[in-house]
This record gives sequence, structure tokens and C-alpha cells, in this order.
Amino acid sequence: MWDGKTPEYLHLVNVQADPDTPYTAAWRITTRLNDLGFGKSNPVKGEQSWPTKNYTLWCEANGVDPDAVYSPEVHSAIFGVPLVCKCCGQELP
Repeated sequence: MWDGKTPEYLHLVNVQADPDTPYTAAWRITTRLNDLGFGKSNPVKGEQSWPTKNYTLWCEANGVDPDAVYSPEVHSAIFGVPLVCKCCGQELP
């Protein structure tokens, strides 16, 4: 379901802070979480907002506080990408 495109870390921080507004990045994290086994919905690109339920399921299974701000470590674990700087979103050496 996930299209293989990783949203920018800082964009997902903003999406989490605005959980009711649809974003393509919200669709991407929702589809990625579904692929990982955390959710069964059929999200619609352009209509999907922050996936609170799916994200909470993933967090609970991975020992992460679902109410904490989306972190570089979570981003790396969900999307399988290198860690990024929390401030600027650039890949860490």
C-alpha cells in the first residue's frame, strides 16, 4: 500500500501537531503503518489526516509514548531511514 516515498521528518512533526488536517504525509505514514501490521484501514490520499489509532498501536508495540512529539528515532524505525537532526531534519553523519 505504501508508495515507498518517505515524507520529510519535520513535515511529519507538523502533521502530528495538526492532526485533523489531511496531508499526503499523513497518508504515507498511515499506509506504512498498515504495511507494518498496525491498522487495517484503506486510507485515501488527499483525505487522510494523522493516523492516531494506527500510530498509537505502533507506539505501544514499540515502547514509545504516543503523546510525545514525533522523533527522529521513530521516523527511522517506521520508514527504515537513517537518523536525522531533530532541529533541521538533515541526515546525521
